[in-house]
Amino acid sequence: MKRVLALLLILVLAASAAPAVSAADEFGVGEVWIVDDLLTLEIVKVTEVEERNEYSDKDPEAVYIVDYVYKNLGYEDENWDGLYIGIDSQVVDAAGEMGYSYPGDYTYYPKETPVGAVCYAQCCIGVDNAGDFRLYVTEYDNDGNRHKATFNVEVDADPVEFAEIDREDKMEPYPGALWIGEAWVVDGQWSLTVTGITETEERNEFSDYDPAAVYIVDYSYTNLGYESDNWDGVYISLDGCVMDSVGFMGYSYPGDVTAYAKETPEGATCKAQACIGVWHPGDLQIIVTKYDGNEKRQSAAFYIELEPGAEKPSGTASKDAPAGDDAEIRAEIRDFVDGYEAAFAEFTEFSKKMEEAEPVEMVDMLDEYMGIVEKVTGYIEQQKQIDPDELSDAEKAYFDEAMARINELMSEAGIG
Repeated sequence: MKRVLALLLILVLAASAAPAVSAADEFGVGEVWIVDDLLTLEIVKVTEVEERNEYSDKDPEAVYIVDYVYKNLGYEDENWDGLYIGIDSQVVDAAGEMGYSYPGDYTYYPKETPVGAVCYAQCCIGVDNAGDFRLYVTEYDNDGNRHKATFNVEVDADPVEFAEIDREDKMEPYPGALWIGEAWVVDGQWSLTVTGITETEERNEFSDYDPAAVYIVDYSYTNLGYESDNWDGVYISLDGCVMDSVGFMGYSYPGDVTAYAKETPEGATCKAQACIGVWHPGDLQIIVTKYDGNEKRQSAAFYIELEPGAEKPSGTASKDAPAGDDAEIRAEIRDFVDGYEAAFAEFTEFSKKMEEAEPVEMVDMLDEYMGIVEKVTGYIEQQKQIDPDELSDAEKAYFDEAMARINELMSEAGIG
């Protein structure tokens, strides 16, 4: 955070040299903000929720979940995998008072979205005065020019049906994309190959996601010489930046995989799987980004084509449940652990973005960052209320596995 404070100070001193700013436009629910060659953004739904986070020190009169959709029309940055839009940093409530990002319960988070792709996202907003509110959104283009829009959100506005949002043609492969069986080789570092894909009918009853299709993607990678002071070998995940058949961003889904990515020492090969949920069935595109042992950013696109005319499989086999009286994992424990891991994943991902952001971008990200920190803190406080002696062996194992993945995320983000 020292770097954050230093950059904020630089920003204040350099305010007189700020880039050009476009005039702000105003939009309502269902109206699309378009910035040529940069983005489209549309708020499609607003829902008031009664739930409150007992670990938050805020006491809002009303809490709203806002659903929104954005498309990357041309934003590119060598340090990012695409356009990332958060809309909860500047909220003005019905009485003209500032609202805030609230650590509520929602499912779809904004993602770095490549050119041509679409992201369906949500945010949670708290206000001290219930009723219609305004969101002020600022984005910068590739030349550093600032673009602004105001969204006048009527809390009783009719939602936009997903069928009306779903207006994209099939997404074509990115130039240079690798196909199943083709290896991405970074000399002296690693090789990565997608080896297969299987659709599964199984769904996780404890997940809030409602995917149109779920896929198990098989892949393998070999350490060709990658070394790091923070890792015991190369580690590559495949589900961070996924696009479905029409370009909507997919997501990591808590499905039933049998092979996990591992830190792989030089000369060794790891065979792994990723479970991916999507809005639309069909071919996938995946962008994989990783820093090599010299801290140089490497990136490759994979186009994963489903076999034409293949029969839909009946589903992947379930893992064996632990035996004995402790076999069951209570729903409330599973929900807590899954939420705990998701919160830390969001925290580590956003922390990396903060470190890579320009000073002007960092200011816009601070409120969202603090909201994420508050969410993580809430889970940590909740954990303190759980008596380990009251957990079954299966519940302890489930928690330990999640903590191991959290530690890997923190290590990858350089947080510890």
